[in-house]
Amino acid sequence: YNWFDGGPGPFPGPPSPDPGYTFPGDYISPQIVNAGTIDGWGWEGDVQFAWTENLIVSLAAAYVGVEYADYCDVFAADVYGMTPNGDLNGIPCVDVSGNQQLGQSDKSATATALYTLPISSEYEWYAQGDVTWHSKQYMDALNISHIPSYARGNVRTGLRSEHWDVEVFVTNVTDDDTPLTSGILADGYVASPTSFGPGTFNTNVQPSRPRMFGARASYRF
Repeated sequence: YNWFDGGPGPFPGPPSPDPGYTFPGDYISPQIVNAGTIDGWGWEGDVQFAWTENLIVSLAAAYVGVEYADYCDVFAADVYGMTPNGDLNGIPCVDVSGNQQLGQSDKSATATALYTLPISSEYEWYAQGDVTWHSKQYMDALNISHIPSYARGNVRTGLRSEHWDVEVFVTNVTDDDTPLTSGILADGYVASPTSFGPGTFNTNVQPSRPRMFGARASYRF
């Protein structure tokens, strides 16, 4: 959280609380007041085995448990209107220690199946499908708003030889439109050490790629 402390006059100069700023006469200088700390641990593993002579199956999973060890959220009091239980430089905030870090899924898994079949002494036919799953991720430090969990699958099939590889594919088979990530930002400013000035509450979203059909050819020298 940036505490904007501005005053009239050109930069540099001693900052002073300013109930607002207009350009070009005013300036603002941000001061980070709640960097906080996080703790976490995780694990990952994968296994691959031949189900049959022609079918290979791969499985992978991961867990990343990251939480706020010491963090006081100013937006919780200023924007959400929650009862503050702490302060930063006199700015009221809400202690969210122990909550999951925003913007990150803590669990994920992937499954892949590859089937191959020789059709001549030179060419081999193959088909592959994979599914990736991610658990929900929170959009704020309060762990209230969140992006739901999602799973996406891809398939491809083609022919290959020692030199040639030709295939067709479909990505995001179900055309799932769950955003990849998202975040909430407020572009207001601190009018004084105890007052949050006017601003806009924004949600930024990184959309997923829609279902796509394609073909690919390659030649190895």
